[in-house]
Amino acid sequence: MTQVGNRSLSQGHAQRFDGVVWANSTAVKVWDTPGDMPVGAMLVEEAIVREGPNDRPGGLLVMEKRDAGWRFVVVTAEGDVVSDARLAACETCHREARGGVFPLARDAGSETKETPPSR
Repeated sequence: MTQVGNRSLSQGHAQRFDGVVWANSTAVKVWDTPGDMPVGAMLVEEAIVREGPNDRPGGLLVMEKRDAGWRFVVVTAEGDVVSDARLAACETCHREARGGVFPLARDAGSETKETPPSR
């Protein structure tokens, strides 16, 4: 995974946490190109709960582009995987974004790092 955005307030998630956006190689290839992500693209937002000097991991928000559209998965800070009807709001909201990815996330930062998301 490649870091494609610097840590910033995670817009659209009730401004409850900061996020760092990561992308797999399929998504990185088209990151700066407007339009849809190709099938196989995966984006991960690493959630960081702001608690003053003691920020803590908030989990991972995962989007994977499939033939039928985006699949959403959440991995909680405790390691639980959520991929059921509770994520319907993700699909509904991301449907409003061009190609399912909000521009703010794409424009969050140009500095990239080659490391996996940490929790």
